[in-house]
Amino acid sequence: MPDTILQVNQEMLETKLDKLVSEKVEQMLNAMPTICVNMEMQ
Repeated sequence: MPDTILQVNQEMLETKLDKLVSEKVEQMLNAMPTICVNMEMQ
């Protein structure tokens, strides 16, 4: 088995995770009016 050492930069991880979460929340919020309009039309 190879000896592999994994190093994680905490600041970089938090920054990328924050960005990913922000983008996903923004996508969901932007989709909500569309969902509401589609539900009202039914």
